[in-house]
Amino acid sequence: MEKRVIVIRDDMRRQRALDVIRELKIDSDHLCEVIVKPYKKKRSVEQNARHWAILTQISDQWEQKTGNKYSPETWHEFFKTTFIGKDTIIVDGSPHLISKTSTTLNTMEFRDFDMQIEAWASEHEFKLYFEDYERDMG
Repeated sequence: MEKRVIVIRDDMRRQRALDVIRELKIDSDHLCEVIVKPYKKKRSVEQNARHWAILTQISDQWEQKTGNKYSPETWHEFFKTTFIGKDTIIVDGSPHLISKTSTTLNTMEFRDFDMQIEAWASEHEFKLYFEDYERDMG
């Protein structure tokens, strides 16, 4: 059996989920797990493109201002650490700080993350342009 995900947003989909559960073959060789959790809309392709456009502009302008070139990926890590936070992992018995991931942010959380980056950019006198990108409000 392959994984099934059903987003329950109305009575019809709730009934479909119940039907899928009723149809499950249950025996010691065919175990299943059912998880019910709040739905989180993932960030959109447009949000992702806009995010990387922001980071690319910051990267380019930073180099112009300081002569130091940091990649958009480096800026992404910097902003994750700054605005999302850090986790400690233990490797070979030693603690290491890493930035928390942005992949679990939903559309609203990711919008807020980008708004924090934009505020930081404004405070540091970066000029951001968004001719081809519109804010996805989720």
